[in-house]
Amino acid sequence: MEITLDTKLGDWITSLCGEESQFKLKAPSVSSGNGIMYIRGPPALEQKHRPKLEMTLQELIDAGNYSHSGELVITDPTVSTQITFTVTHP
Repeated sequence: MEITLDTKLGDWITSLCGEESQFKLKAPSVSSGNGIMYIRGPPALEQKHRPKLEMTLQELIDAGNYSHSGELVITDPTVSTQITFTVTHP
């Protein structure tokens, strides 16, 4: 799966969901070595992290929420383990 620095977090999360996706996730949460990027619940935490959904990966890097060549860890109630993406940049 390819993700570019101008991809919005929310768009990437959406691409992981649905029947067309190879992952078919239902309610993914995303974290990195720098902390939570987006979490589905509890509601107070979801609301706190919701603005990040409109941020691009570059904006998340600039804000200190993510670092270049780091890992993105996905958790979802439909899978019994976490999914780890290693992001590489040209």
